[in-house]
Amino acid sequence: MLKKGIRRLKQIESSKKWYWRNPEKHRQEVRERYRNNPEKYRATAKTYMHKNPEKHRAYVKIYYQKLKIDVLSHYSYGVPECFCCGEDRIEFLSVDHIDGGGNKHRKEIGRNGARFYLWLRQNNFPPGYRVLCHNCNQSFGLFGYCPHEIERKQLLQIQKRM
Repeated sequence: MLKKGIRRLKQIESSKKWYWRNPEKHRQEVRERYRNNPEKYRATAKTYMHKNPEKHRAYVKIYYQKLKIDVLSHYSYGVPECFCCGEDRIEFLSVDHIDGGGNKHRKEIGRNGARFYLWLRQNNFPPGYRVLCHNCNQSFGLFGYCPHEIERKQLLQIQKRM
């Protein structure tokens, strides 16, 4: 009995070493196992979610935060910030449809919020979007302009006079 346990531990140890030496091959094997029996893996994931709801919620929250940062970084060319005013706090930033029609577009694709960010990434970050803070986004949506634009124009006129 003891010999079987030792033998099993050695097998586990050698499999761990194999994983570290062949991570890409291991990933391919895992993907292949999933493709062959997706129902089994979905059932396992569902069971885990029901047994560990707090851990699952925490994981999902972190996943969507990283996704939002990824999308905002792409559309603001590196550092997430508002195209109009330069606001850089992630909590205040969102993705704006440059030519308007965002509500109609989200209804067409059936995605809102974090699922919209996922759609953007899955579609290789299509053009026609920019990062705005919620204030600038609301102003563009309601009035067609942002007060920051007017302020910038006024500052430029003052600088030209000097």
